[in-house]
Amino acid sequence: MKYLYIIPGHGETEKMRKYQKIKSLAKKLDYTPVVISVDWEGNKSIQECVRVTEKQIKHYGSTEQSTILGFSFGACILALLLKKVSFKKAIFCSISPYFKEDMSLWPEKEAKETRKYFRGDRFAQSLMKESFPIPTEQPVVFLVGSKEGAMCISRAQRSLDLWKGTKELFVILHANHNIGNVHYLKQLLSILRLVCVQ
Repeated sequence: MKYLYIIPGHGETEKMRKYQKIKSLAKKLDYTPVVISVDWEGNKSIQECVRVTEKQIKHYGSTEQSTILGFSFGACILALLLKKVSFKKAIFCSISPYFKEDMSLWPEKEAKETRKYFRGDRFAQSLMKESFPIPTEQPVVFLVGSKEGAMCISRAQRSLDLWKGTKELFVILHANHNIGNVHYLKQLLSILRLVCVQ
């Protein structure tokens, strides 16, 4: 069976309209969509979230013919997960710029405000101590909206530059940091269609 695994963004769940839309698009392409249940309210570290994600995916068996996407903080989980699990294609949607090396690139005032904002959030705090993992040969696509912040676009570009395997980057015009944006969904659908025929 061909699955599309979806790791939602921070505080987001399968019940949200945007993930229901993605599931609907996936079904039209004969994917079986699976939205990973991330216990955001449990205040878990990113390492704990990776383990929980891996366990949920293993429940469905082989991943060789399956695709996975992660949005925002979900894309950060995906980056660490790929050290353990391989997929036909991995799609990073608006990966968050909060890895260890990202924080050194933020202007000092903004970096301080970011750390203050995420104080007490174990996921964000643990992410800021993690470096972007050494990329694998896993085929990947990076998506980012043209209306997202400069740091988000930079994170996507730097991730692409580091990657060793087959890779692509799409900057989606008129899209902000919202995977439910109509332009974002259109680009995502186009990529999923291509994966189907590869």
